[in-house]
Amino acid sequence: MQTLLITGADGFIGGKLIKKLLKIGGFKIIAVTMSKTLISEMFKRENIDSYDNVVPIEIEAFFSSPISENINGVVHLAFSRHGSPNSSIADSIVFSKRLFSFLKRHNIDNLINISSQGVYGDISEFRDVSQSPSPNSLYSMAKFATEQVLA
Repeated sequence: MQTLLITGADGFIGGKLIKKLLKIGGFKIIAVTMSKTLISEMFKRENIDSYDNVVPIEIEAFFSSPISENINGVVHLAFSRHGSPNSSIADSIVFSKRLFSFLKRHNIDNLINISSQGVYGDISEFRDVSQSPSPNSLYSMAKFATEQVLA
């Protein structure tokens, strides 16, 4: 069984991803969230009945607990929503940097960092990493900053 760590597990994309992974099977999911209550709400929202392979953990408990699992991969979804106050967006960058440092200290290098299409401006075609960034909002600039912290 593969163990995946998902930050922002209680959000829209996190809920959809967890539901899909549980349907596929073969995954244990460490669901990092601001509150375990939010995970319960996400399970209700996504009509997920079985919690068997999902271990919810609050952010601070995650950072302060020793890692007893062999984490095979991380999907980083946690970030303030577009339109959040600037202080929340700044907190998201700090959280991302803290997460990336934590993963590096624990030799976990399989990471998917979900960014924002706005990092590459207001273009309608498919974007790829060869394009120059042109953030179209403060939120997109923050997501770009998170990419740079990771690089």
